[in-house]
Amino acid sequence: MSFSSASVFKRFERVCWYLFVATAAWQTRLIVWQADAQFNEWRSASVYASDVFMIALIISALIATRGRFLRRIEASDWALGFVFAAGVFSLGHAEQLTVGVIQLARLAQFIVLYLYLRAYAWQRFSVDLSVLVFVAGALVQAMLGIGQYIAQHDLGLRWLGETLLRTDMRGVAVFYDLGYTKVLRAYGTLPHPNILAAYLMVALWFVAWLWAKYGSRVWFGVLVPLLWGFFLTFSRTVIAVWAGAWTLLAGTLWMHRGWPNSDAVRVRMRALGVVALVTCAVFAALYWPQIRARLTISASDEAVRLRVTYAADAVATGGWSWLHINWTGVGIGNFTTWLAGYDRTLPPSLIQPAHNVFLMVYAEMGVLGLLAWLVWLALVVRMAWRAHRGQPIVRAGILSLVVGLFVVGMFDHFFWTLQQGRILWWGVLALAAGKAEFEKEKS
Repeated sequence: MSFSSASVFKRFERVCWYLFVATAAWQTRLIVWQADAQFNEWRSASVYASDVFMIALIISALIATRGRFLRRIEASDWALGFVFAAGVFSLGHAEQLTVGVIQLARLAQFIVLYLYLRAYAWQRFSVDLSVLVFVAGALVQAMLGIGQYIAQHDLGLRWLGETLLRTDMRGVAVFYDLGYTKVLRAYGTLPHPNILAAYLMVALWFVAWLWAKYGSRVWFGVLVPLLWGFFLTFSRTVIAVWAGAWTLLAGTLWMHRGWPNSDAVRVRMRALGVVALVTCAVFAALYWPQIRARLTISASDEAVRLRVTYAADAVATGGWSWLHINWTGVGIGNFTTWLAGYDRTLPPSLIQPAHNVFLMVYAEMGVLGLLAWLVWLALVVRMAWRAHRGQPIVRAGILSLVVGLFVVGMFDHFFWTLQQGRILWWGVLALAAGKAEFEKEKS
């Protein structure tokens, strides 16, 4: 490859990377196959705009390194081989084999993406600039969510994949405030407010990182709309996880005063905390009736009741097998198909995945797949601890974010089932396990 062609190739690679990071939350897609006459998210196949960028980036890396980046195998990567093998074995019990093959291909795709990110991208591209681009994309999502909340319907941005949203539509995430008025939660261009909340939660971590490193007050102007859009999702679990993890991180930084640059970081984080608390107070004053309504939780609430029911259904996939244990799963991607046959009283709108990533892995790939999955996650945490040993503040921040994702994953399924959730999950874990260069971009 000549010097000029190499320069064009590197420029193309950079453009694809930053477009992928900026548009990861877009739901723009082409539905290429569905099992039923009526569309069902869990029994269909789509090609997303983000898939195109992924393919372009991985091919670019294969060309640039002649395939060497795939040879940089770590211990945790071997565990992913067992996860994939469990997915293959699970197909033997899949009622809808086509769906299973599609979801197995998705698993393979994101394993390769994880390897690309961990072993190549986080060293190839500037982490700071990548984080900045991600935050910019998240800021757009927050502003869209704010606009949706004000209008109480979608903004018509179909080309970005925005969902059709009205408060009188079935399946749209709404709640009743204290005046018994339906309130639409913020979506952005994501499939559900909880996913927007998770996306913005990661962005808030990145804003904290950029503010702690550079100290520019421009980040205050970014933090406020991000938090506003985040709160307008009214995602109880994600907001609680964010608040708890940030409190834990702040306590960790306060206790370890001997860390490099800890004094300057504590001063900056204290200023960021003040802005966040003021924003929280203003939001609470303006939206207290809605907050009160969302804080009222009982065992009879549909969200709670369905989560408990789906969890019990996931456990029930063991059926009458030995020790009532689901050893190989009902087939990757096949939980909802199995559930439709297991509980025929459920209406189609309530045939959904179990709202727990770990139970979904167990239900679809069995206890063997779950064990492989948990071993991989443990190895990722171990790698994150070792990879950032020389940067204890970075290590504390990344590990707190990873733990936050784990907790969110115990209450929802989108890290396992939906495109945007998968990108967040595999991307953050690759950042945690990779030896990212928090310096200048490579040429």
